[in-house]
Amino acid sequence: MENLIDRHQDDEQIKEGIQALNLLQEHPKFKIGEIISFWGGYNNDIRYKSFITGFGKDGEIYVLWDCYWFPIKDEPKRKIKQELY
Repeated sequence: MENLIDRHQDDEQIKEGIQALNLLQEHPKFKIGEIISFWGGYNNDIRYKSFITGFGKDGEIYVLWDCYWFPIKDEPKRKIKQELY
């Protein structure tokens, strides 16, 4: 997957938001652009499927859901699974 800043190079507001997040490009188990499924919601009772947009300094995995980016942790209750599509 292409770098998010490169993809939005013509939109200064989005570029500034991406830079403010200061996302990392590497993770020991996952790759940017990879599609994953995971348990989430208040009671971890909703199975989400999304793609990875970046990684936080503390190992968070940033995913895109609807129009939001949010971090999740790679912890047993999430049961993160790599998907083909």
